[in-house]
Amino acid sequence: MTQHSTTGSSDPITGVMGDLVRRAVQDGIGPVTPSRPWAQDVLDRVGGDVAAAVDRLVQQSTVAAASAGFLTGVGGLLTVPVALPANVAGSLVVNARMVGGIAHVRGHDLADPATLDLISTLVLGGGGPQRLLGELGKRSGVKLASTVLRAVPVVGGLANGAADAALTTALGRSAARAFPQRG
Repeated sequence: MTQHSTTGSSDPITGVMGDLVRRAVQDGIGPVTPSRPWAQDVLDRVGGDVAAAVDRLVQQSTVAAASAGFLTGVGGLLTVPVALPANVAGSLVVNARMVGGIAHVRGHDLADPATLDLISTLVLGGGGPQRLLGELGKRSGVKLASTVLRAVPVVGGLANGAADAALTTALGRSAARAFPQRG
């Protein structure tokens, strides 16, 4: 796999995560379709209204992230060792597609390495592997701090879904600022 200078680091973890972001944007992963056809379909459905398309992309991604967060949190404490990595990977894929979709509807070329680098930086939080590991640690800390909530499986799922929805919405706003409309 080709590694881009997404975070200015040749760290293997950052490289793998950056490659996952690029795959999600360009090829899709599992049931998550690539950014370009998904975003173009949304843009077509809103009659070419770019602002409405961006809103719809963020809305659909927020619902997907909340649903996945709920499903990975609903199982309670026994599922945390499997659910946490699945939740992080699922959020990464959904968010990468969303940011790529926003870039596409705003006229940015998803084959351009600079565009892909910016998408990866936004999705991974920038700052290289230390930042990424810090984010994963914070996420794990939140998961562990909510152990009491997670002991009640449905409540844990609701809390997890709400957190993922909030993070996706915030990332959508950041992506909308990072990718201004092009001619």
